[in-house]
Amino acid sequence: LNKSFGLKNYIDQIYNVKTVPRTLGIVLMSLEKNVSGSEAWDQAIQEAVWFESIAQDSSNQVLGYVAGPDLSSHDSTKRLEELTKNFSFLCGVRQPLWKNSSLFFDENFLNGVKAAGNLGLVFDALISYDQLPYMRELAVAAPATKININHLAYPPISPPLNSTAFYLWQSNIQQLAANFSNLYFKLSGLPQAYATTGWSPLDFVPPIDTVLKAAGPQRTNFASNWFVLTEIQWSGSLPTMFSNISTALDILQISQSDRRLIYSDTALNLYDLVIR
Repeated sequence: LNKSFGLKNYIDQIYNVKTVPRTLGIVLMSLEKNVSGSEAWDQAIQEAVWFESIAQDSSNQVLGYVAGPDLSSHDSTKRLEELTKNFSFLCGVRQPLWKNSSLFFDENFLNGVKAAGNLGLVFDALISYDQLPYMRELAVAAPATKININHLAYPPISPPLNSTAFYLWQSNIQQLAANFSNLYFKLSGLPQAYATTGWSPLDFVPPIDTVLKAAGPQRTNFASNWFVLTEIQWSGSLPTMFSNISTALDILQISQSDRRLIYSDTALNLYDLVIR
């Protein structure tokens, strides 16, 4: 992955492939960074400038982007206000929590998540499945913030399947979806959750079925996780990912109208995006 990826690389993969739905627009997503505090904010601003330029030059293909600041900074509310004021394509913020559960109890972080919602930004939460119980605290603390749980919280589907762990993931997803309408579920990262090569549609059916029954397509949104997906250990590509997800939806007999929600309309509504 140590190369310069651009919008053309994505377009080259996605167009003229029959298994890929027609692209209505693209949302760019900040990747995880090993920095915090002011350094994270400096990088987030630099990245926002770059994302903004890509969006402006994309012939209306890029509809928005999700930035990666550190919401646990003491001045995150003020910094978020400046970020939303200066960058028109900004539609959300993302922070990796999967290696730092203490943030769920950090007052500055919780205030940052609240501020994001008050400013009309979605909070993308990168968590692991064992952190799902903590999402209750976050949803309660920031009821006005729409929170998108990335990669379905990495459901434990790696072989051999641990049925006990999967049941706990499933139970937590069901409880969260039933009790918190501000929680959304990003259908992405399942090859990473599988944690090795050789994944197939049948491996994806149980977690997809769980989320769709719990939250419905109105709160389920697809993301390709490109270009991370192409890393050799996951042995993936956009066409293979779309094909496997599409086949899983076929197995579950998901209607075309619900697929439109999953592939586009839920994300458009969640991030308040307009097709230009």
